Amino acid sequence: MLEALSASALSPGAAAQYGAGLSHAALLYRDDGEYQARVAEFIRAGLDGGEQVFVAVPGHRKRLIAEELADGWGAVRYADMCDMGLNPGRIIPRVRGFIGDHPVRRVRYVCEPAWPGRSAAELREAVRHEALVNIAFAGLPVDIRMTRPASTRVRSPPPSAPIPC
Repeated sequence: MLEALSASALSPGAAAQYGAGLSHAALLYRDDGEYQARVAEFIRAGLDGGEQVFVAVPGHRKRLIAEELADGWGAVRYADMCDMGLNPGRIIPRVRGFIGDHPVRRVRYVCEPAWPGRSAAELREAVRHEALVNIAFAGLPVDIRMTRPASTRVRSPPPSAPIPC
């Protein structure tokens, strides 16, 4: 499976057109408006370039992105991270499957594996997941953006606080 998803699986023309390597960065935001604009900008750039896009964010974030993209949302594959990321060990195989579904195209992936409301154990697993991303996707034609609040750390809320998922 790894070989089929490696950069060498791209034809020389596709590798030149779509790029062969991993791009993995944080997408920082200060508030919902900036989140909405920055995520939508990243997605639009991919769609405009003929890339396939996969978004895995908590359900309450989906509305923000879908509103900003309007008709473009229909071209995006979405998974609720509150479900897909319940066990962070399931995230990488799911994204690799998406990449494998589009073997001659560069893909974009937006995710939010850590959010307020996750338990301390879940946050530790989300940190482990993020540490593995560069290894799991090395050489693959994928642009990954992990969303993060710019000025706060994600922490487990007090037991009485509502969980946004």
